[in-house]
Amino acid sequence: MNQLAQLLRDLILYRLPTSVHSQSTILGAFAVPSSPVDYGERKIIQMSDFNQHSSSIIDWYTKATSDHRILNHTLRQKQLHDIVCRRHTIVTLINSLRRPLTAEEDGTLLILLRGQNMTIFELEKMKHNIGEIISAAPFLSITINPQIAEILIGDGSDDNPYLVSVILKIYLDTGQEMRPYACIYNSAEEEVLLSPGTKFVLKPCKKIDDKEQRWLLELYAISEKQQEKVELTYGETFLLLNEASGWPKTVVVVHSKQNHLMRPLSK
Repeated sequence: MNQLAQLLRDLILYRLPTSVHSQSTILGAFAVPSSPVDYGERKIIQMSDFNQHSSSIIDWYTKATSDHRILNHTLRQKQLHDIVCRRHTIVTLINSLRRPLTAEEDGTLLILLRGQNMTIFELEKMKHNIGEIISAAPFLSITINPQIAEILIGDGSDDNPYLVSVILKIYLDTGQEMRPYACIYNSAEEEVLLSPGTKFVLKPCKKIDDKEQRWLLELYAISEKQQEKVELTYGETFLLLNEASGWPKTVVVVHSKQNHLMRPLSK
């Protein structure tokens, strides 16, 4: 997704009003012959039962169904009309993540983990873009439990020689205003859910073992105010990171630097 498309997606999800009239106007503006406006309107009506209750939409998303995959598939694509068609659902889920922090969480540095596979080619790109900005296109599920991340990463012994196991270690300063996120307290995986478009600074990649099949990538989450500056400052992008097999490229967009990068958090 190019820079203009990213800016439009952020505008659609975070800036425009969410009234029924506004939604109809946006659908009309983004209508294309292959995706009639009434299709998007029907999808919104079908989803409205649980969208009226923001507490239940998180339960809907975290259930072991394909619904969340379909939603994230839409967010990863370049078709802005499809995002508009599901905008009501996406925005409702984003808003449901705007939860007050507990006293223990407020003003602390959260350490969040995600275990996944990555191709050796993607890893090389990451290793050569230290200090760059990366952006998660869909909702990003992570955990606060290191043991869960270890289970998801595997042991690095996959038969595919082009895959390596990676742990993403994300630092998030709760004292800064961030894109909406929330801890899912009833989740067996001790899950934390981040909103689409959350951006990070990429830190050095480290080997976890000598076989070079397991790697640690450290990321520092950027505050909402800094994200707005990044959107205005950084241009060319390219895609990185795979998710589950059979699904399109995730997720991560690396922005080419035009000026020196700001540092969102001190070490």
